[in-house]
Amino acid sequence: MLKRTIYIGNPSYLKLKDNQLKIEDGITKELKGSVAVEDLGFLVLDHYQITLSHQLIIALQQHNVAIISCDESHLPLGLMLPISGHVEHSERLKHQINLSEPLKKQL
Repeated sequence: MLKRTIYIGNPSYLKLKDNQLKIEDGITKELKGSVAVEDLGFLVLDHYQITLSHQLIIALQQHNVAIISCDESHLPLGLMLPISGHVEHSERLKHQINLSEPLKKQL
């Protein structure tokens, strides 16, 4: 199944309700649309007045949605991905957590 890319380029409030990404206008508070979180692949944020709820961020990460932040030139600046989806990073974290106590103190 193809995943959707959602581009937000205006002041907006993004929140989660009924496992849907709800998009509200930042000025009029009018509901502009909603998209099922499980259908998303990328969320592109291209405005400084976009507000996301933490609940939405968690739901996006649970469904492996990439959140891309853009700068004033409308170019991608940052990328947020869930840690659990990256095997190498997860392995390193497991090894660090399971270190012996003497080695932790030495480091």
